[in-house]
Order: sequence, then C-alpha cells, then structure tokens
Amino acid sequence: MIRSVGAKTLVTLLVTSAVALGGGMHEGHKVFYQNRFEQNAAAKTAGVSVDPQTRELVLAEGTNHPYVRTGIFMSLPARAARPFSAVFPSWQAEVPESTSLEVAFRFANGDTGPWTRWYPVQREADLELGAIYRFIQFRAILTSDNGDTTPRVSAVSLHFGIVNQDQPPIPAGRVVDLPRPPVVSREQWGARPAKETYTQHVPVILTIHHTSSPTAASYNGPSTIRGIQNYHMDAPTHNWIDIGYHFLVAPDGTIFQGRPELVSGAHCIPNPGKIGICVIGDFQPPSTEQPSDAQYAHLVDLVSHLAGKYGISPQGIGGHRDWMTTDCPGQRLYDRLPEIRAEVGRRIDAAGSK
Repeated sequence: MIRSVGAKTLVTLLVTSAVALGGGMHEGHKVFYQNRFEQNAAAKTAGVSVDPQTRELVLAEGTNHPYVRTGIFMSLPARAARPFSAVFPSWQAEVPESTSLEVAFRFANGDTGPWTRWYPVQREADLELGAIYRFIQFRAILTSDNGDTTPRVSAVSLHFGIVNQDQPPIPAGRVVDLPRPPVVSREQWGARPAKETYTQHVPVILTIHHTSSPTAASYNGPSTIRGIQNYHMDAPTHNWIDIGYHFLVAPDGTIFQGRPELVSGAHCIPNPGKIGICVIGDFQPPSTEQPSDAQYAHLVDLVSHLAGKYGISPQGIGGHRDWMTTDCPGQRLYDRLPEIRAEVGRRIDAAGSK
C-alpha cells in the first residue's frame, strides 16, 4: 500500500551544528529532507506518494500500471539558518532504467518570494547564485516511461556557503618539483568506490580542515577513514558520492588519499578548484588538542608538494574559515597557517633557484 502525500506543517530539519564524523562545526550550513516528505509537501505536489515501508518518495499508484508516468513534488519554503550565495546539492535516490529524476531549487529572501527561477541541479554540482538569499524551495520531478517502475528518493540535502566577492585575486605560484610524501592509497585503506562519476577540476587553492570529531584520541587507523567516508556517503545530511576530502592526515603523520586530486571535492563551497586536506583532531578551544609533531611535519610536506605541483602560491593556502563561516580548522591549527605558508614559500624558492 502506498500512502498519498498531503500538505502539512513544515518540519524541515535545519541543522544548526554538525559535529559527527568528519563534520566539523558548520553552524547551520545545510537543510535536508528525509522521512518528512508528507510534512514538507506544498499544495502543487501531485502524482507522487510516500512508500509507507521505506518512507521514500515514489510515483503514485497508476490505473492500468503500477505507477503513474509523471509526478511532481514541491516542498514548502524553508528558511536557512544564515544567508547564502552558493549551494551544494546532493541526494539519495534509486533511478532505475526507463525512469528519470530531475531535482531543482529556487531561492528568495522571504517565504512568499519573489522567487528566482527554478535551477535544475546535478548532484554535487556547486551553484553560485550571484546574490544573497535566505529561503529555499526544492522540486523533484519523477517520471517513468512505462509506469512499471518508479524512481525512489530517500533524502535530499543542500549545503550553503557565501562567495566572498571582496577577496583579492590569488596570484599564481611557481611550478616546482617538491617530494611527494608517502600516501596510503584508497585501495590500501579499504575505500568504497564512488557512487557516481566525479567532476574534474583544476586545483588553485589548498584548503585545510580539521575533523573536530573524531578527535586524535579516538583515531583508529584506516577504520577511522572508512568511518568518515561512510558518514559522508550515507548520512542524510550529506549523501555525497564519496568522502569529501582529497587527503587526510592522521595524528601519527600517516597521509591517506581521499578523492583524486583532479576532481572536485565536497568540503568547502564553492568546491571546484579547492584541494581539501583534513587534519584529524579537534583543534578548537575548549579542546586542548594540538597537531602532533609528525602530523604537522607531514602536513607541511604534503602542502609543499601540492603547491609546487599545481603552481599554487602561499597566498592560496588557507583554512576552511577563510572561505566559509566556520571555526574549522580550529584556532590552534589556524594560528599555524602563517608559518605553513612561510615554510612552503621557502621550499618553493629553494627548489626554483636550483
């Protein structure tokens, strides 16, 4: 039995802080829908239902076929926890052959509009809006060529960010050959394959993060990296196609490969052009953790190699908080970024003078 969707009171989950595995402190940077499609449905919703067993959004029952051929879900407006000018969409869905799913969002500064046009989005495709907004609405169009099967949508998430238009351009650096430190491959740490094809990008910025949780004390080798990947891929607040970072640096100095360097990550909106390096630990007071000597040394080695390889100047090395409103990478690590930039610059200059 499939229960029809009805318009009810909005109970969209607005996440005000996320400190689970690999989450950091993102202070209300996301809104997500899961198991709440009935309560979030606007009056224009038609031709869709909620499967009572799985709580997934599906096409409604058909007359001569199991399902109708087209249905549309439109959410009630939701207020973001803070203003935003860029978004990063993702979702969990099954789209069998002969069916399709189109997800779109629109934006406004009030719950009654005026609204922007609908923006059809691709999963994990950053969207810069060119203006600042506060409200969002999402639409899903489900279709079936023959009515015999249906797409199934279990969760939709949207992460927010602000594009800093006043930031001065980052000058290009020099391409030099600096040693690549040892890196544990995805195969070696037991990574799951990505759910979908990555989006290619050209690295121009190195962004440093901390995990916040797990802390250094709870680090347990490759199983910790697998846990972060599982959280990024499976949590309804994320639904990402893979682990969000490109590299992770463990408390003992071990460096793990996340996503390939030449594909866009899921760690700092807008993501294209940014290589994300996550240092495992909580470096934000009241935590008293500090990066270990080995962790810091290998982080500098990695950042130096990447800056030389892609011609990224020291000015292009920053913390997560330099691009978004967040405490990441924690004050104790953030305070060391000037010395990281200085050391990277020294190594690049030394290599360039040979």
